[in-house]
Amino acid sequence: MPGFSRTELSKKTGWWASDQATLYFDDVRVPIDNLMGPENRGFLAIMDNFNGERLGLVAGSLGMMKACLEDAISWAQQRKTFGKTLIQHQVIRHKIAEISVRIDVVEAYLNQICASIENGENPVAEISKAKFFATKSLEYVVSEAVQILGGAGYMRGCRIENIFRDYKVMAIGGGSEEIMRDLAVRQMGL
Repeated sequence: MPGFSRTELSKKTGWWASDQATLYFDDVRVPIDNLMGPENRGFLAIMDNFNGERLGLVAGSLGMMKACLEDAISWAQQRKTFGKTLIQHQVIRHKIAEISVRIDVVEAYLNQICASIENGENPVAEISKAKFFATKSLEYVVSEAVQILGGAGYMRGCRIENIFRDYKVMAIGGGSEEIMRDLAVRQMGL
């Protein structure tokens, strides 16, 4: 349509595969045939979409955490320092245990939320809490995974390095951690 233009967002830290842009609508006239849904109801449609988006970000964060654990364990089983593999060092074993428990908690919470949705419930508070807990857990997990891999975890081409670049957008998308905390408390009636 005349008046519509876009500018590519080319300097993003992560999510390089996601085609994002700033969209400009300068005196754009949209024919009624192009209306998506009822007029003046777009905000409500966006709000209805948020819970699904947030749940997807929880699931995505979980998948990223599992990838970090898998790669950290693989590296720790192969890499030797001071005459033994990393996995034989207590400090590395403790890091792996902490990563694993955070994964278990996020996965259990996600399963619980999905079960309540399947039962016809709309668990907005739980989705909000899961979203900020999952993204904070991902932040911890990817940082620990990079520590386990050392310099190799910071090199381009390493899956953990990619997750390290991409994890922050998980915390921002669908509503920031701060918004999720506030929404959760409001949904709790406080």
